[in-house]
Amino acid sequence: MRYKIVRLITICFAPFFVLAYVFAWDNPCHNKAVHFQSIPHDKESTLTLEAERVVSVDGDTFTYNLGKEIITITADSFASRRFIKDVKDGRCSAHETVILVPERKSPFNKNFKAGRTH
Repeated sequence: MRYKIVRLITICFAPFFVLAYVFAWDNPCHNKAVHFQSIPHDKESTLTLEAERVVSVDGDTFTYNLGKEIITITADSFASRRFIKDVKDGRCSAHETVILVPERKSPFNKNFKAGRTH
């Protein structure tokens, strides 16, 4: 009887553990709250990228937490690609200063390209 109960519990809750694992990205740096940063959404701006703010990485594109909102950044320079590599390698102290270029001129824009600084 006890074996059947344990088996039933395992079968019922196993999908939740699998989903939790699938949605959790392996960035060990992104486990604490970050202070709020503000950027203009419709014009270029300078931003220092920090590893602890990276939520997820997909190729040369990463999701970045500004504290109050989430934006998507595409690496468009050597420095920003090196930053992504450092984050993937688990280097929590990684940071890089880049120029954020909006993909479209709109105050509601959430997609940027990270270019090199001047």
